[in-house]
Amino acid sequence: MEITGGKLYLFIERVPLRTHLILRKELANGRKVLYVSKNPPVVLENQLSSEDGSLQLKWLSPRTDKNCISPMNLTMIEDEICKFMESHKDGIIVINGLEVLEMWNGFMPMVKMVERIKEKLVDPEKAILISLDPKNLVSNNLNRLERVTDVVVAPG
Repeated sequence: MEITGGKLYLFIERVPLRTHLILRKELANGRKVLYVSKNPPVVLENQLSSEDGSLQLKWLSPRTDKNCISPMNLTMIEDEICKFMESHKDGIIVINGLEVLEMWNGFMPMVKMVERIKEKLVDPEKAILISLDPKNLVSNNLNRLERVTDVVVAPG
């Protein structure tokens, strides 16, 4: 699958296998990636090796570590993503953990944040990838989230 810039992709997958397959390819091509995840950075570093600094990892955790970003603060998450988009012309943003954001903030505030980020995706070379296990969504309102995205990649 080819990632086209200027789009928001929703990968519906139990484990982010397709997402990581695409990311490894994009990282190998020199793309910069900001990965905001429910998983600790050490786990992701083992799955997505990038020794040239192309991969920035942020863990959705209330810890005060520099690689952590509070899942309770959607504004902070949005600001971090926007700052990355401004400083990387062809950057890719990956979000894996919407269910964590939903749990702390509610479904509609989380979707509104995704909508605001998408509105700022004006550069045709940038892309946003969201990896989501639909069984983990509290609200089961996947249709609303699908309407926000440009491309839905579902199993099968």
